[in-house]
Amino acid sequence: MTKADRTRLRIIEASLPLFLEKGYNGTSMRELMSASGVKAGNFYFHFDSKKALALAVMDEAEEIFFDVMNAACEAEGLSPAQKLGAMMGALAALIEARDCAGGCLFANFALEMSDADEDLRERTAAFFERWRLMIEKLVRDARREGELPSNIDSSGFSEYIIMALEGGIMLSRLKKDAAPLKFAFSTLRDHIFSLKEKPTLQDG
Repeated sequence: MTKADRTRLRIIEASLPLFLEKGYNGTSMRELMSASGVKAGNFYFHFDSKKALALAVMDEAEEIFFDVMNAACEAEGLSPAQKLGAMMGALAALIEARDCAGGCLFANFALEMSDADEDLRERTAAFFERWRLMIEKLVRDARREGELPSNIDSSGFSEYIIMALEGGIMLSRLKKDAAPLKFAFSTLRDHIFSLKEKPTLQDG
């Protein structure tokens, strides 16, 4: 990694918690420069606008998120439904580790910027679509292995999981308490396992 690459990464890593805590409009360029410790000339060499930096921060946050989700799903011996449970548990642990502060960067940007900036809306939507596709694959695999009903709508059920988890994250941030997210996680997990395909009389 070159010195320029290290400086760019330093700016991104310093900016992520600010955007998470204060949002896009609530964070000034002055605060971002101050947090990174990078002088204005170097700062603007890498990012000519707050939006350019926000997009880069979203790229970094997305990779961190999926590294955690993939690691949870790669544990040896897990069935598809168990991988779903592991993924949701990893998300709950990730949010709880920072005392629920900030909530979800992408949900925050979705609420704040979807009607204000098309580039940020599209970038946020791309994150949620990637997450939905990851979940949908697990749902399809679970359906194929008889862990979920064969007639379940894998796309709709995947969105339902995201909606429930994001609601839990929002309430946990509001209450500064991980309990709502943990409840959403445990309820979803129990629901998933309760849906296991039941053998028919014809199946014996």
